[in-house]
Amino acid sequence: SSPGSAEAAPSAGAQRRLTALMKVLGNRRELLSAPPSVRAGAARALEELGTEASAAVPALRFILSHKREDSMVRAASADVLGEIGKADGSTAESVLPSLAGVLGDKTEEPNLRCVAARALGKVGLVTASASSVMINILADKCEKAQVRRADADVFGKLAPLVATGEQSSSQSSPKAKKALPVGTGASGVATLKAWKARTTTTGDGKAMPRAPPP
Repeated sequence: SSPGSAEAAPSAGAQRRLTALMKVLGNRRELLSAPPSVRAGAARALEELGTEASAAVPALRFILSHKREDSMVRAASADVLGEIGKADGSTAESVLPSLAGVLGDKTEEPNLRCVAARALGKVGLVTASASSVMINILADKCEKAQVRRADADVFGKLAPLVATGEQSSSQSSPKAKKALPVGTGASGVATLKAWKARTTTTGDGKAMPRAPPP
């Protein structure tokens, strides 16, 4: 088979593992098919399949968006979405809305929002809508401190990509060229300037929100 066809579908062995893991993880009709710790473990095991786990993205996105789902399983799903987006540039943009949605939702648990922020950082791309979510968190004085710290750490790495239209090293493959960041050029520069205006660098090199002007 051609290289293109090899990338299009999982190998037979990977497909069997993917099917077995997805049965444990559950699907839209079987959200409670196994205990949370087992299902979270199944989600993390998908990482070992690399790009061949891309077929699991729709199910993982659904689990992440389902607020009645166990938080452990949702966190594992968010983390794995970041890993899949990092490994497979063609799916990178498809995972960003779900991750950014959880990060920006104040009704979600802070720990889950931090996991979503770190997962966005793994993907190595940032869209205009995702960067808007991050900037809003940085500017919100009522936001949870741990969420602002996680957000600042990740966006400090991603903001230059928005401004320049570049990708992180994890998105440098030919396949990833189909998933270039959205919001580059003038709008990206504006995003980066807004981020710099609202953050400052501490002694340990971490970016933190600036105090609002008097």
